[in-house]
Amino acid sequence: MTENPFFAYVFSLMGLFLLTSKGNFTERISGGHRAEPNDFPWNVFLEVSNKDEIGSCGGSIISKRWVLTAAHCIQPFDNISVSFGSTDTSKFPHNIKSHEFIVHEQYSPSPLRNDISLVKLEKDVKFSSGIQPVKLVPVSDSKNDFINVVAIVMGFGYSSHDFKLGTDLLYTHVKIVPSSHCVDFPESPELSKIICTEGYNTMSDGTCAGDSGGALVVKDHNGDYVQIGITSFGADGCALNSSSGYTRVGSYLDWIHEKTGI
Repeated sequence: MTENPFFAYVFSLMGLFLLTSKGNFTERISGGHRAEPNDFPWNVFLEVSNKDEIGSCGGSIISKRWVLTAAHCIQPFDNISVSFGSTDTSKFPHNIKSHEFIVHEQYSPSPLRNDISLVKLEKDVKFSSGIQPVKLVPVSDSKNDFINVVAIVMGFGYSSHDFKLGTDLLYTHVKIVPSSHCVDFPESPELSKIICTEGYNTMSDGTCAGDSGGALVVKDHNGDYVQIGITSFGADGCALNSSSGYTRVGSYLDWIHEKTGI
């Protein structure tokens, strides 16, 4: 797809890149590092479409049939294509279509509530060293605020606010801060069900538009990555020395289990 600075529509929440007939716009991880193969084997690239628009988001494999992402990545689209198995968007070895997805029944974009959804794949994912499900935060940590814990977030797209396009999966480190740091965003998020972060090495490290739906992860006592958040909202543009917000996965473990059995 070609770049065009005159775009028709950009989703107000973090990370959904929309393309209409008039052009496109997207961004991604700010202050990021290039991921190596197998670093984040659960990470997927979602391409979504309806009769008027196409767009892209991130997501995470949580089982052979299910992908976890943000609700605003899925609504109002009809068709979903899930690509995985590579850290380069031009070299995905696997792609599975889906027309079956579940947006949280009480999702609201404004005020922002329950920004979580599930995509059911048409066939099982075949696991390998480069394709694995991510562990979800355990029930014992479901109410953990993880304040001052250093987490990792990843995504595809542009790497900064000056719209330099790349194809590589990037990741960066962020520090979890009290959710009250995200209180002033226009989305008016429900603070008890979000996680808020700021840049770790520099304040400009973090997520950008184009990263929505991707996983926020920490390591557990075994050294395994555990998903605690879903990229949801943040400042318009990259590297703006601002906080970023994530759907708190621990608040939705019962909902995920009800829908998927996981």
